Amino acid sequence: MPTNTRGSTARNYNKQLVHYLRKQITFADEGDVIDVGVIPANAIVIGGGAMITTAFNDTSTIDVGFRGGSTTDDPNGLATALVATAVGFKALDELAATTNIMQTVPAIITATVNDGTGAVSAGVAEIIVTYVLDNDQ
Repeated sequence: MPTNTRGSTARNYNKQLVHYLRKQITFADEGDVIDVGVIPANAIVIGGGAMITTAFNDTSTIDVGFRGGSTTDDPNGLATALVATAVGFKALDELAATTNIMQTVPAIITATVNDGTGAVSAGVAEIIVTYVLDNDQ
């Protein structure tokens, strides 16, 4: 039964499929850490990015990271300063880095809009994170 509220537990469909999280953020979220969703323990993040549907003005960038997992929280562990000032898809740029760590407990994926001057007044993005589960079946 739909409740129109985002789940607080990790999505885990028990098949060999690529899973994903998707969350819209806007210029009004500037400076806030927004929860995109929860990935299960032992999930491996394999892709994603920010689909900028309305360009952010000023000097806006987007970070994507995680918190509450088995390692130190990292607000830009999956993407650092994705340029949000032009429409289009910006891929996560830290997937091959040592910060993309398989967490042994569920982790919250986060996104943050950063604006150096605080003058951002436009912008919409869809944050997408794809991951696979540890369900060898």
